[in-house]
Amino acid sequence: MIKLLARLLVCVVITTQFAHAESTSSPIPAEHFSRFAEFHSVRLSPSGEHIAVTVPRDDTTGLVVLDANTLQVVSAGNLDSDMHVIDARWVSDERLVSSVGYQEYWSMQPLWRGELVSFSAEGGELRYLIGYRGRDSFSKIPSNKFLGFARLNNSLTSDPDNILISACAWASGELCHWSLYQLHAESGRRKRIIRAPQLGNGDFVTDREGNIRFYVGESENLVGSWFYAFEAEERTWRHVDFEQYTNAVPVAYDGVHDRLYLIATEQERTRCLYQTSSDLTALEEIACHETVDIHAIDFNAQRTRPLRVHFQNGHFESINVAPDLEEARLLEAISSRFPGQLVRISSWSEDGNQFVFRVASDRNPGEYFLFDREKRRARYLFAERSWIDPAAMAERRPISYEARDGNTIHGYLTVPPAGEAPWPLIVHPHGGPFGIQDGWTWDATPQFLASRGYAVLQMNFRGSGGYGARFHDAGIREWGTGMIDDILDGTRWAIDSGFAAEDNICIFGSSYGGFSSLMSAVRAPDLFQCVVTNAGVYDLRSWTRTSDVGSFSRGRNYIDDYVGTSEEELLKHSPITYIDQLKAPVLIAHGKNDARTPYKDAKALRHALKKRDIPYEWFVRDREGHGFFSQENRLEFLHALESFLDSHLRPAE
Repeated sequence: MIKLLARLLVCVVITTQFAHAESTSSPIPAEHFSRFAEFHSVRLSPSGEHIAVTVPRDDTTGLVVLDANTLQVVSAGNLDSDMHVIDARWVSDERLVSSVGYQEYWSMQPLWRGELVSFSAEGGELRYLIGYRGRDSFSKIPSNKFLGFARLNNSLTSDPDNILISACAWASGELCHWSLYQLHAESGRRKRIIRAPQLGNGDFVTDREGNIRFYVGESENLVGSWFYAFEAEERTWRHVDFEQYTNAVPVAYDGVHDRLYLIATEQERTRCLYQTSSDLTALEEIACHETVDIHAIDFNAQRTRPLRVHFQNGHFESINVAPDLEEARLLEAISSRFPGQLVRISSWSEDGNQFVFRVASDRNPGEYFLFDREKRRARYLFAERSWIDPAAMAERRPISYEARDGNTIHGYLTVPPAGEAPWPLIVHPHGGPFGIQDGWTWDATPQFLASRGYAVLQMNFRGSGGYGARFHDAGIREWGTGMIDDILDGTRWAIDSGFAAEDNICIFGSSYGGFSSLMSAVRAPDLFQCVVTNAGVYDLRSWTRTSDVGSFSRGRNYIDDYVGTSEEELLKHSPITYIDQLKAPVLIAHGKNDARTPYKDAKALRHALKKRDIPYEWFVRDREGHGFFSQENRLEFLHALESFLDSHLRPAE
């Protein structure tokens, strides 16, 4: 398997050079849009001599280490089938540590199970560091059983043999009580350092020497957070109330200058970047946008200073927040060489001389470059999806419109590369719904639909992430009302703006997007010619009792606070209540082992449609969960989607 991974990666690197030579005269194969990215992460080693990439292959994800100069494979590591390397990180020049994911038949993505393994960069023995299975049956990994969850916190610059991890034992009950441990990166020996100040999930914040500084824990309804400072002399935690600032999250700590950088929300404003000293007495604003939250931050090699802040206000707006640093000025200069694209740092060498950066846009799924500051030279490495030709991709236009209550709704219109408006339109609401945001960069499903001649409208309705606290909170208990109003108002905006004809529109979404697609169609039955709902929920009363969200206390708090409490309220917001009003045919897609939106809801919807003689099509797969993970099933779904849409919409004029 190691040799196979190595050969496959070499092929990827070589074929990248020729990927854009493919002819665009024929329709782009649907397979190009159903495939996962070739690489999941790209990380430069501390010395800058090696690059580690995770490579998905069939039923596993392996780790490959490349020579940074030649891109030749140095080593490759793999786990058992249905096991996946997740978030592999260098902890020294000789070793990487990774979490392990398992592909379960009821989940779309590999599931984190709280295990850590380490890999030798030179291809030596794979070691199991900590986890509940112990992997006794896997001869490559010695047993080191821990009945609980663990995740990597950070490496230690002064002690490359040891790392800091967070771990919690299952014996602590439904809500884990996490602790910070020092763990030997080769043997797995561990020593507990400190316990978290509260129950539930959270993150310890330490400096580069491993000194404990802060802890951020989740709130009781999974939406907010609590902030604690560590009092080193007393070895106690102090809860910090920033008064008008909420949901504060540390992002960098500069121990030399005693300066903490954090993201927080001031009252109902957007989320902004602030700095303060370790006494946390006052926050000083560094970067803020009146319309959108901070989308991403680039840091220096030691992660002690933010360099560049990115805001997604339609297209990206990026700000240099460290003009006194050469690294920030260099990053600004590099970004100027890629106009109309987003440039982000992927990883640094320890001395800051080399870094990998990623370039992406609405048409470019992502390409990686290695920059050498000493030589002042950037070198192309490879593309995430080498088979995609950016020149053949569709433009994603930022749009905005006014909802019926005066709120401004932002979103994107992906327009076909050929033809003219009005196009047949697919309204494509996102899942979530809270905190999720459709963005400007390359998106496989809208690009697939645009390649078939459809325009695709995506709106960030109230409750979506990225637009500040007030906009987020406007979606509370508005699942079937205000959120749907925003979707319907956006559809009518597209008609009034001449992008679509009012009798040539379908609506399609997944998860909450499936819910909102059906709800939109029953509330405005003459507006849509067809509906596609994938992994949707249609009866909120049933969902609150059977979904995995309602199986634990903080999930139930989320439902009560953000969805509804009474049967009457849940019924009011459920599309199944209004199914008699539906006129459009429906394509129902679902995985039989979906734990988030149980399969029985899809069967109930099918029964309701049959009873009313409403046309429907059925796309259900075994051993699939909340969405489709299998490459074969993803491709088959795109074909079923294309066929269904083609049978109900007219081609562009």
